[in-house]
Amino acid sequence: MVTAVFGGVTILTMIAIVTVSMWGINLVPMKKVEVYTHALAGGSICLCGMAIQFLGL
Repeated sequence: MVTAVFGGVTILTMIAIVTVSMWGINLVPMKKVEVYTHALAGGSICLCGMAIQFLGL
């Protein structure tokens, strides 16, 4: 029972945070940044991989 409640609350919290973040991001003009979205995504994946590799995360 505790595990089910914890899982449900975790999922609802994630959905709420993503929804509010999307609303906030939509308020900021992003036309110039949209050109670099793939490069930014690749860079963040690369940095995460390096952190895992070198920091032992």
